[in-house]
Amino acid sequence: MAFFNCNNRCSNYNRIPYSPCYPMGPMGPIGPTGPMGPRGAVGPQGPQGEAGVSSAIYASAVGVTVASTALLPLTQTAVTIGSDMSVSGNALVLPAGSYIITANVSATAPDATAPTPITIGIYANGAQIANEFLEETAETSGSVVNMSKTLLLNVTADNTTISLVNTSGQNINIANSGLTAIAL
Repeated sequence: MAFFNCNNRCSNYNRIPYSPCYPMGPMGPIGPTGPMGPRGAVGPQGPQGEAGVSSAIYASAVGVTVASTALLPLTQTAVTIGSDMSVSGNALVLPAGSYIITANVSATAPDATAPTPITIGIYANGAQIANEFLEETAETSGSVVNMSKTLLLNVTADNTTISLVNTSGQNINIANSGLTAIAL
C-alpha cells in the first residue's frame, strides 16, 4: 500500500492512503452560545467583619455669648448607651481611638461695624489642631453665619479633650452649635 505524502497537515496528520491533499477551507461562522451551565456550589462563609460604630456623643451650646479666646460652653446633648465618651469642662472627653469629628456653629458678631470674620478653632487638649477651624465673614453685626467642618481624628491617648474655641478676636453670639464624635 502506498501513502500519499504532502505538506498539508490534513494528509500528513491522518496519513490517508492514496488521498489527494486538499487545502483547508475557510472557517465557518461561529455557532450560537450554548445554554448556561448549572450554578456552582456556594462557597464557605467569610470571617466575621469588624464591629460597627460602637459609640457616639453629641454636645451643644445654644443662645450664648462667647468672649474672644474662650471655649464654647458645650453640654452633653446625647450619647450612645455604654459609651466611654463624656463631656467635661466644655469639651468632649475621648478615649484613644479613631473618630469622625463634626463641628457646626451658627453665630453673629454683635460688635461688627464692617464685614468681620468669625473664626472657631477646633482644639485637642488645649491646643488648636493644625489647619482645623471654621471661618465665615459676618457682613454686619446682625448677620448670622453658618459654619461646619468634619475631620478624621486619631486620638492616641485616653482622656483627650476636644473643644471649640472662639478665635475671632472679638465676642460672638452663638445661636446654635454642636460638636459630635463618632468612634470608628
